[in-house]
Amino acid sequence: MLYVYEVQVVAEAQRKGVGKHLATLAELIAKKNAMKGVLLTSFKNNPASNDFFLRKLKGYAVSPISPSYANPLSAEEFTYEILAKLWDPEAEALLKARADEARQAWLESDLEEKVMEKLA
Repeated sequence: MLYVYEVQVVAEAQRKGVGKHLATLAELIAKKNAMKGVLLTSFKNNPASNDFFLRKLKGYAVSPISPSYANPLSAEEFTYEILAKLWDPEAEALLKARADEARQAWLESDLEEKVMEKLA
């Protein structure tokens, strides 16, 4: 996977195709290097970014490894979502299976309490 760590487009350059071009370049780099997709972090308090990736670009979705999915008991504590565009069905299935394992562990009885005890 190609993980886009941080990209910011200044307000003056937004809505001019810069973000779409950068996303296309990231996808091209990933494909040319035989990667299975692109992952990135989008902050919940940035609705323009979330709208851009989830509605304007094609193929991006909240990843199963995002905290809101994998750790639903603590989803509100996280300020971000992990978004993904995957083009390899096997990789997507494996990522989902691993996320489901993590999710189930969090949802099992008293695991949340054990974590909170360790943090206290």
